[in-house]
Amino acid sequence: MSDPKNELGANFERIKFEVDLAKHIATLNTASILIVSTFLEKISSQPSGKALIAIAISSFLISLLSVLIYQFVLTLEFNGWVSGRIVQRNSEFFRVVKFEGATLAIGLTTFLAGLVAIGIFAVINLI
Repeated sequence: MSDPKNELGANFERIKFEVDLAKHIATLNTASILIVSTFLEKISSQPSGKALIAIAISSFLISLLSVLIYQFVLTLEFNGWVSGRIVQRNSEFFRVVKFEGATLAIGLTTFLAGLVAIGIFAVINLI
């Protein structure tokens, strides 16, 4: 049987890393939304591909929401570890981990989709 203190310490470090990752993604999403909206005013009055801007901002918002949910689930998971309610073989724990992974995957994927949409918009309007 493993030592609960070592297990808690390892999980604390993992959760701390994952929260930092989520904070960085949230910061990038927020900055991307602000930059896109600021530079949209500065470019030509009739830019081509306005739908790409809508897709990009929507993607950034979905990504931001996903990583915020991810952080909330991590907090619940950490509270479970601290109080001793989570047993590693518990099927509920594995459901939480799957949901946690899904929210992170959605957050990263939609962030990248937003970047691609901005890139395509830039290429269309600069050529």
